Amino acid sequence: MSRPMSATAAPGTTAAAPREPQPPLPSFSQMIPAGGSRPPTSSSAGGPAAAKEESGNQGGGSGEGAEVGVAGAGPPERGTGKPPPRPIRLSGNRDLIIQVECTAGAVVLHPTRLRIPTTALTPRGDANPLVQAVRQMITRRQASVRPGETPYRPQVRFLVRPDGLRAFHLAYPALEALRLPMTRQDIGWGEEVRTP
Repeated sequence: MSRPMSATAAPGTTAAAPREPQPPLPSFSQMIPAGGSRPPTSSSAGGPAAAKEESGNQGGGSGEGAEVGVAGAGPPERGTGKPPPRPIRLSGNRDLIIQVECTAGAVVLHPTRLRIPTTALTPRGDANPLVQAVRQMITRRQASVRPGETPYRPQVRFLVRPDGLRAFHLAYPALEALRLPMTRQDIGWGEEVRTP
């Protein structure tokens, strides 16, 4: 029959003190307080970025996509700006001077240099070739005027050579039917006709 072992220590040895029971470690879910917010962290552990993230979380938002606005700023009101200025069209000189050079046997229309013999100046009105040519010149030039621009002001200027008096007296009454301002200028034999 075996004997029970004695709890007394052997001579010359020291009895070990009994160990106290250790409390169990808390789980990860128990470390997060109620409410779901993270435990506060020190600025030295996370740096400026952690402090900014923490301040954003404590403000009630998620911290992602938040926009910073300026107080009192808003979209500009309509109708407060001035309308853009209208472009200015420069008409320049609108005088259309039609020069009729009177020579011994013909009249020359400038700047087209159309030559009409004096024998063809006898008919009056639209049948006269000089009247038809002047009217066509005016029609073409007025057709080039854009909307809003000032139309041209046609006028006839007779350039009479020393031997062109007969041609002048035939051309002047023929062009009276157009009711245009007409002037006369005497020029010499070799004087060059310049287009205005």
